[in-house]
This record gives sequence, structure tokens and C-alpha cells, in this order.
Amino acid sequence: MHIQASTLSFLSVLKANNNREWFSTHKAEYDAAQSNLKSTVGLLLKGICEFDQELVGLEPKSCVFRIFRDVRFGHDKSPYKTHLGAWMAKGGRKSPFAGYYIHLQPGNGSFLAGGCYQPEPKVLHSIREAVDVEDEEFLALVQETEFRELFGGLGGERLQKIPKGYAKNHPMIEYLKHKSFVVTRPLGDDVLTAEGFLEEALRAYRGMHGLNQFLNRAIEHGLSD
Repeated sequence: MHIQASTLSFLSVLKANNNREWFSTHKAEYDAAQSNLKSTVGLLLKGICEFDQELVGLEPKSCVFRIFRDVRFGHDKSPYKTHLGAWMAKGGRKSPFAGYYIHLQPGNGSFLAGGCYQPEPKVLHSIREAVDVEDEEFLALVQETEFRELFGGLGGERLQKIPKGYAKNHPMIEYLKHKSFVVTRPLGDDVLTAEGFLEEALRAYRGMHGLNQFLNRAIEHGLSD
């Protein structure tokens, strides 16, 4: 199973015709692209559940994002996103928990990702506490050889200044500056549409599972406070 070339083609043409009239006359192509993504997500969830029991019972329809943009507050009034995506985490696409993401964007803009993106302040505080107190476990995860080979290390936006409550010479300060704790793995169009894509994706998701477990313990604690 893989992403069909027609799914990427639809997104490419949509980018040049981002209006409701064109979209309405190409609704069947959109439906086919969404169906392709949902089928792929279903297989990904099946594979993820073999090593992450938190996602057992999660349905693809709960994970896939809508293509319609919220144009109320931005200058860009284009009605549709020019990518497709799905967030696979406990609770589905609106979940605050760390999970697994797939992003489809033609022109080699696709990627796999995971972790925790821009958590709310009390959850971010809880994650930083975990990184501080459980530093050895955290370092073992993000400095592990395969982790670095897959993702190049931990990513995510970071503060320029020292976060409140920590000293500038704290041994974990560069990690404590993070506002997001994420990993990404770029995907070329050729990889995305190849027959071995499912195995490639599950290898990456398995590689981020340990980080997600670490983050979710901290997130659970932060949400319960």
C-alpha cells in the first residue's frame, strides 16, 4: 500500500486552482485522494498498534484533517489547503498527546513527524520538568544512533532566552529551550508512491515511539494538574 500518484497530482493542480468553482467540478478527484489517505492511515494505525497500544481502536476518520481552511482571520483567503495530513494520537487529530503525523505535499514536500507540537503552557512546563528530572532517560532516547539517523535529532521551535526557572548553565538547557518537541523525516514523492512506503513509514514511527512515551507521561501529568 502506498500513496497514489493521482493524489499528489490532485494537490498540485489544486494549488494552481484554489477556488470553490474548480474544486466543485473536481470533487470526485478530491474524494479519491481522501480515500487513498484514509486507507493508508488505516494500515499505518494497524502497524503502529503493534508497538503502541494507546492507539488501539482509533479510526482513520478521527485522524485525517479537513482540507478546508479557516480564512476568517488571515490575509490569505484561499479556501483550501494544498496538502493533506493526519494526526494519529490517542484521541485523534485534536488530541494534545504526542503521536504520529503524515503530511502529503507534492514537489517533495511530504514528511513524517511525531512528538508534541506547541503544547499549552502547563503541559510545556510539565515536559520541561520531565526533561530536567529524567535527563538520563531523555538523552538516551534523543541521542540514540538510529533515532539520529532517522530524524537528525530532536527538532522544534526553541526560545532564544533561558526559560524561567532554569539557570543558563543548566546541563540540559538547550533541550529545555524547546517550545515544541518534535521529530521529522522528509519524504520524496518517489518514496511516498513506492510499494515499500508502508514499511518505511512504520520504521520511522517505531523510531519515535520511545520519545512519544516519554512525552505522554509528562503530558498526562500536565493535563491532570
